Amino acid sequence: MMITMMADRSQPQERGQIFAICIAGLDLGIAIAAPLLGIIAELVGYRDMFGYGAAMTSLALVLFLTQSSKNLSNSFRFALGLAPDAYALKKLKVRSEEI
Repeated sequence: MMITMMADRSQPQERGQIFAICIAGLDLGIAIAAPLLGIIAELVGYRDMFGYGAAMTSLALVLFLTQSSKNLSNSFRFALGLAPDAYALKKLKVRSEEI
């Protein structure tokens, strides 16, 4: 979903770079999270880690619901699929010619 949103918000000639940045960020996040959260899990226990995971997921959901567009109401409607993406670039219409 992140890659799709970023593709809609970038020019066609920029999309390769956008895809690379998104995938590199995802890979880096996974590489950093595994050892870091493993150390935390050893300190607090696995039971608490499920709570932390639920808290991080809830925080991500709240951020997406409230910060994905221009203002709070538009963000909420966009997140629920009731409004278009305010930051998406307009699609160019290509005229097809018959040969």
